[in-house]
Amino acid sequence: MAGNHADEKVIRGLIDGWYAALRHGDAAGLAVAYADDVTVAGLAPPLWVHGKQEYIKGMAGWFSTFDGPLNGEPEKLSIVVGDSAAFANGFSHIVGKKKDGTAMELRTRLTLCFEKRGDQWLLVAEHASVPFDMQSFKPLIGLKE
Repeated sequence: MAGNHADEKVIRGLIDGWYAALRHGDAAGLAVAYADDVTVAGLAPPLWVHGKQEYIKGMAGWFSTFDGPLNGEPEKLSIVVGDSAAFANGFSHIVGKKKDGTAMELRTRLTLCFEKRGDQWLLVAEHASVPFDMQSFKPLIGLKE
């Protein structure tokens, strides 16, 4: 894919907007750049979420389990932009406090796929995952590179 600095900045802005919505607990704000037909393979069940409204509903439920705001940022983000498709991958680092007082620090692998529809970049696929211990099958959410 050919590099396009202007579109790369747009994609980075969309990702930064997601983290701003995260800090405000705004589930609809998370999905501003999501296509109506987005497909998300997130960390929580089900295996796939189909559609922007289902994504918003799931994230609103997740936000309701926290006491106060979340904080987060992308790490080691790589963005590759072509004429009609763009891909971003890296890590997502999110911290917060659950309503039961448990501190949460979560680091996931993240891949985002964008499609240019008309003049607008929209997220069409998202995949988040965590590695797991191959013996115990427990997730390893605190790994650092």
